[in-house]
Parts: sequence; structure tokens; C-alpha cells
Amino acid sequence: MRLPPDVVVVLLLILECCAAIEPLTMGGLAIGALTSAGVALYANFKCKILECCAEPYVRSPERVDRTLKSILHSRVYGQHIAIDLVLSNVHNHLTTSPKKPLVMSFHGGTGVGKNYVARLIAQMMFKKGTDSKFHHLLISTLDFASGANVVASRMHLQSLVKGNLSECPRSLFIFDEVEKIPSGILDGLQPFLDYHDSLIHGVDPRKAIFIFLSNTGRRQIDTIAYEAWEHGRSRESLTIQDFQKTLQLSAFNEKSGLLLSDLIQEELVDIYIPFLPLERKHVEGCIRDYITESNYTINESVVESIADELDYLPKEDPRFSATGCKRIREKFVGFKHKLQKIVPQDEKLQAKRSSEEEAEG
Repeated sequence: MRLPPDVVVVLLLILECCAAIEPLTMGGLAIGALTSAGVALYANFKCKILECCAEPYVRSPERVDRTLKSILHSRVYGQHIAIDLVLSNVHNHLTTSPKKPLVMSFHGGTGVGKNYVARLIAQMMFKKGTDSKFHHLLISTLDFASGANVVASRMHLQSLVKGNLSECPRSLFIFDEVEKIPSGILDGLQPFLDYHDSLIHGVDPRKAIFIFLSNTGRRQIDTIAYEAWEHGRSRESLTIQDFQKTLQLSAFNEKSGLLLSDLIQEELVDIYIPFLPLERKHVEGCIRDYITESNYTINESVVESIADELDYLPKEDPRFSATGCKRIREKFVGFKHKLQKIVPQDEKLQAKRSSEEEAEG
């Protein structure tokens, strides 16, 4: 039975008031037991209608492990290093009792999948995906304005993280365009990202995941990938060892929110993950996925035409997409008329009935 919204609100208020009363101030253990039962009832009832930090809203480690593996392997192209590292680190973090939160730093150029992978992690972790109140996306140009007071911004960041961790220890924090965050602000995260045996400031950050997204290191990543190809190495032969030291140095020395950061000096970032530049075949995979998601039938000539519209680098030997998969949507518009729309079965039946009725009429 579904209760009317006004009744639900009243019940929640009553139960919340009961939950707020100290058991022993109500006149004895019997009343205290009733109040404790009310607290449990309130928590259970609340989670029936509102998002709570528990299943099914926060998915089990086993489910996250299974679904994340499936979707990364089927929907992310050309990023074997990133896929393997994300899966292993997320698995280890969710299936153990960690002493610190998982901190991953994604590096690479535009459109290579950094934001996409971070978004997929959120979608697999939470029932409501990126709409979950336990998923927190902080955008540098929106949440950390240039010229803002660094000390005040650092304190605000600490308050934000602490408040959200108090709501759910299994929170996900994503910081986009870290290179545009004023240096020093992210040092406010240091107390939460360090190793702890117990609560810190009344909250438990150890189960949380923090992801930094950055364009720093792009030039080095692209150079290593191109030189490997020049020397006859297969793309799949590249490993994290080819990039790790370079990425750590670039994150620490290049202008970004991690410039000379305590987070790097104290080695609180667990893993620096390179996202390689995408080749044409990888971009074509993204195009096929976008066509399917837009509810059209894949046409290979259209896939090739859209891929032809993109720019490739370096100019003397164009091999990598200059913008990865980022500009596919805008290019798709010009070719949409050449594709056949997929009509859902129920719409087909409705159209058939309508035509039959018109014929009978």
C-alpha cells in the first residue's frame, strides 16, 4: 500500500522526534526500549522512501565488482591500463577494511575517457548513479573560483567533505579539471586522505573514494604512446611502469591544484592512471555506441564519415584523435538523417493498430 505524501511526511516527523529523545529521560528502561524501537522503525521506514547509505541505494561490493568490470570492458575503448588499474583498486578497496580512502588521479587529454570512467564508477556504486546524493562532482571553475581566498576555500572544502561523509562513509568525490583549481586548496583534504585507525573529526573517511581528473601529463602520455608505436611496440604492451614516475612528477610540478601539494609529498594519492590518446578505431567504437544510444541502427559508412570529420595528430603522421571521443555528438547531428531510427516494439504495434483502424474506417 502506498501512503499519501502528506501522511508520509507526518510519520517521518513523528518518528524523527521520537528518535531525538534520550531514552533514559523518558522515565525508565521500558520507555527507553520503546524509544530505541522507534529509532529503528524510523531508520527502516525512512530508507523505504528516501535514499539511505545502505543497500539497495549503495550497492554491495560484489555487485559493483561484477557490473563495473562488465561495463568498462564493453564501453571503454583503448584504455587497457586504466581499466585494469581502476578495477583492481576499486575491488581491493571495497572488499577489504581499508585504513584510508581510495585516491585515484586520472591523467590524459580531452575526450579520452577520464570523466566517462568516473561517471561509470558512480553509476555502478549507487542505485541512483550520478543523481545519488552520495556522489559529489566538484568542478574547478564552478566550485573553486580563480582568485578566491585559498584559506577560506580550504575550510569550505573540509566542511563539505566532513558533512557528506557524516551522511555516508561510502561516498564518492570527483574533482574535475584539477589543473584549474588554485594551488593549496586541495591540501584541505589531507586530514581525510591520510591513514587512520579510527574516526577523524567524528566521521569515517576510510571507505570513501576520491578521484582527481586532470589534463596534466597529457603531453608526456601522448609522447610515450607515439614513441612506442614508432618503435614497433604494440599499444597493449604499454604498462603503468611506463608512465607512473612521469605522471607523479607532472602532477607535482605542473600548474594545477596539486602543484607542490601535501597530498603528493605525503604520498596520499594511491595511483596515477594514464589515459592514452585514442586511435581512429577507438573513436569509431565510441561512434557506434553513440548511434546505438541515440536509438538508431548502426551504418558503417556513417561511422566512417563521422570519424573523417575529426582531427588527428601529429600533423606529419596523424594517428591519434586530437579530441578523443568528445566531438562525436556535434558531428553526429550532420549525419543523423542518413540513419534509420529504431522503433520500439510497442510503438510498432501501436502504429500497426492505427493503420488498421484507418483502413477499417
